[in-house]
Amino acid sequence: MSTPTTHLLDPQRYRVTFARSTHSELRKITGLRSTWLLLSLMILLYAGIVALLAYSQNEFSPTISEAVSEESLSFDINLITLNVTFALFFTLALGIVATTNEYASHTMRTTALSDPNRIRSFAAKHTAVAIIAGIANALLTLVAVGVYTFMFKGRPEFSGEDARILAMFWGVLTVSALIGTSVGYLLRHTAGAITATFVVLIFGNAVSLINIDWVRNTLVHYMPLDVANAAVSSLLPDPALESTNVLSWELAGLVWVIYALLLAGGGLLRLRSHDI
Repeated sequence: MSTPTTHLLDPQRYRVTFARSTHSELRKITGLRSTWLLLSLMILLYAGIVALLAYSQNEFSPTISEAVSEESLSFDINLITLNVTFALFFTLALGIVATTNEYASHTMRTTALSDPNRIRSFAAKHTAVAIIAGIANALLTLVAVGVYTFMFKGRPEFSGEDARILAMFWGVLTVSALIGTSVGYLLRHTAGAITATFVVLIFGNAVSLINIDWVRNTLVHYMPLDVANAAVSSLLPDPALESTNVLSWELAGLVWVIYALLLAGGGLLRLRSHDI
């Protein structure tokens, strides 16, 4: 005969599962003020950038006549995704802070005690970050499209290619949050992880200074910022230009995912092989 006390002490009631670990990670991340600050700033600042670009297009687009006519304006979805690298910094920081905050506050030990399976806790953290980043990036995309459409003086015309570009924009930003999460597990220090990530992103293209043709014409296009920009671009590689090896959006998207998988593997190895 079971009693209320027996029911409360039932081990199955408190059994750790992936869903419960993910729910716990979601509560921890959404409980951070830095999460809401980063996402709010990202959306507001990006909406402001899109508004300025739309205004510039309306007022200063080159036309035959002195005044800009509505018919002469072209609805350019690339103006929305043009500054993907700006938003990239925010989503990377979101993933980094979601992980390093636990190391800084020593709650990662509590996480390890509550869920001894480190692979499961690692996957739960990434899943939680993906959910939050995915929702935030979807909102960012909708706000940016809304701002541009509202300010555009011509007739908005969306195409299938526009939908693809926006989908890749969302995907690149969401995957970048997972990259930040893995970097957080690798370096375990907020300032160090953010600094190292930004240095790699900003100065990665400095490899073009190496006076080797393969480096300048090929390797430079696989640097993170170039890959992110190529993934959301509507431009296709031009085989007629031998000195240009711009990645197609399919290849750029694949490379971006490979970067995320490599860093995730490194982060998981660090988590499993080192003390917390």
